[in-house]
Amino acid sequence: MTFYSAQDFEQYYVTNVTRFEQICDEALVEVCQTRVPICDVPSEPIDSTAAKMELCRRYRPLIVKYERLLVNRTVEDDVEAMLWLTFIESIYTYNLAGTVPFAGYVKSAIHFKHLNHYKRIKQQWNHEFHIPDTADGDEQLAMDQIPDTIDVANQTVHREERVEQHQLLRRALRLLKVDQQQLITDIYGRGCNLSDLARQQNCSRQSVQQRHKRILDVLREYMYRYVM
Repeated sequence: MTFYSAQDFEQYYVTNVTRFEQICDEALVEVCQTRVPICDVPSEPIDSTAAKMELCRRYRPLIVKYERLLVNRTVEDDVEAMLWLTFIESIYTYNLAGTVPFAGYVKSAIHFKHLNHYKRIKQQWNHEFHIPDTADGDEQLAMDQIPDTIDVANQTVHREERVEQHQLLRRALRLLKVDQQQLITDIYGRGCNLSDLARQQNCSRQSVQQRHKRILDVLREYMYRYVM
């Protein structure tokens, strides 16, 4: 995968420095998502390609920072590609109508992606094993010397991820209003369906569904704030 270099970013920025300094991240993200250019200069509109390139320039230091956290230089290129893909995905999954700043959303996405990648590498390192030498100096591969640890490693990683996500979720739930907490408890704790809740609350099922979606959006925003 080919990425723009730091020199490419800076050269492009220098020629548009005055314009870009006045445009926030969220405005550039909106251009990428809607493909509606910014026409502050009619002869040179900022289209989705230009907006994406400027966002990449702004967040390249963050990518480089996380890329260099891993000691193993042999996987550096793979990590960089993974983080750039995460960043590009974040541009298109960011909720323009939400209250979380794009900077916080991106940092959260990259933080968790890097953390999960590190955990997988760590598990691989921890489960490497040495094949002992035989009496004649030859290495002998015995089936009973190869422990079946692949499933255990994956289960351990997933368990750690679940614990971390559960802790974030509990903290975020406490920030919800009482009625919001009650709806989440009814649906996920008591197993109530939307139709039953609509009858209990004397409203339409669609109304409960929309309220449920809004609460999940708020909950997601609260969770992102903990890694900003």
